[in-house]
Amino acid sequence: MAKVGIVGATGLVGETLLGLLLNHSGAEVILLTSDHAAGKKVKDVLPRFRNLDLVLEPVNLDELQKCDVVFICKPHGASMELVKELIPKGVKVVDSGADFRLKDPELFSKWYSKPHIAPHLLPLSVYGLPELHKEELKSASLVAVPGCYPTGVILSVAPLAKAKLIEDEVLANCYSGVSGAGRNYNPSIGNLFIDCYDNLRPYNVLVHRHTPEMEQELSLLGERPISVLFVPHLAPIEKGILSTTYVKLRENLTEDSLYQLYSQFYEGMPFVRLSSDLPSTKRVKDTNYCDITIRTDGRWVIAISAIDNLLKGAAGQAVECFNIMNSYPQDEGLKYDKWTGE
Repeated sequence: MAKVGIVGATGLVGETLLGLLLNHSGAEVILLTSDHAAGKKVKDVLPRFRNLDLVLEPVNLDELQKCDVVFICKPHGASMELVKELIPKGVKVVDSGADFRLKDPELFSKWYSKPHIAPHLLPLSVYGLPELHKEELKSASLVAVPGCYPTGVILSVAPLAKAKLIEDEVLANCYSGVSGAGRNYNPSIGNLFIDCYDNLRPYNVLVHRHTPEMEQELSLLGERPISVLFVPHLAPIEKGILSTTYVKLRENLTEDSLYQLYSQFYEGMPFVRLSSDLPSTKRVKDTNYCDITIRTDGRWVIAISAIDNLLKGAAGQAVECFNIMNSYPQDEGLKYDKWTGE
């Protein structure tokens, strides 16, 4: 039984993660922290956990060192200082932020507008996409859980990159539910219900910070530079991400041969589902699945994926990594369609 703590337990990812870990046979939740609600009981801040008497604590390094694994669910740039202290103490860290996803600290500085203060830990970090890095995760002490958009886009075209079938670039149109913006106690105009409801709009065109993650992982897979042209959109739904990616093939392939390629690549991976039916966010809501469908005219491949951004795109994937790190079945705590956190 692993003793675990969650830093940032009252955000959307932290709340979702807590619900998963409370139902996990190999995890004992011993510590929960919150910046804005320290000193309050979890059940008073997150009423869904009405039977949980744990008190939310301020971040305290001495207390965190009592954990075997610490999950960090904080905004980008907030985990570096903490990770820098925990790793030398032998505490394993699963970070849901972007601080340790990019291997190049200069790339992090460019996209996140702040210097990386722990670049010596970047070679230690494993990008937490199990379908690509399962073997590395088995011995990992620091895991950087991928962003939600990169999860959907990378999984939709990873087999093509590995087979060196992508000509030059990947085009990605992606649509996310409002929960992708997190639980913001000072919400900006644009993320309020009145602005999102009955509305569909693009945002951060050409400047979204998930772009370098996609390029990094696909280029590593393909062993050559692969660029990504990525346009995110805010959809008027609670959660879910639908990614439609376009790839020009270096050689003509039939749809049947593409499905065979994808089936071989994802063999043994419990959370990728290939289907000829077009994916939808409702089919994966409240699950850790990524549904993928492929279409081709012989020259272009259109790969469409759907995930739940708070599960396969964040908390569920964090638990997958935790399972692999601790030799639990990969789907432990994730075999559900609906969950209550009790």
